Amino acid sequence: MKTTKVMLAVIGTFFLTWILVSLLFCYLGDTEFKTTMAHSFIFMVILGWIPAMIVGADYSEKLNNL
Repeated sequence: MKTTKVMLAVIGTFFLTWILVSLLFCYLGDTEFKTTMAHSFIFMVILGWIPAMIVGADYSEKLNNL
């Protein structure tokens, strides 16, 4: 059950980061949100996994200490 919680935290963080990055790109450029989501996916594959892995490692450590 612990690994499922960590997996959900990592996936949730990845999608939240993707949405926030897309909103930032949408705000800075004059494109629609849907288009920005599609174009920012490459950025997310390259750099977007970093915050998700940090959150996953911290959450896993927290669950181990309980």
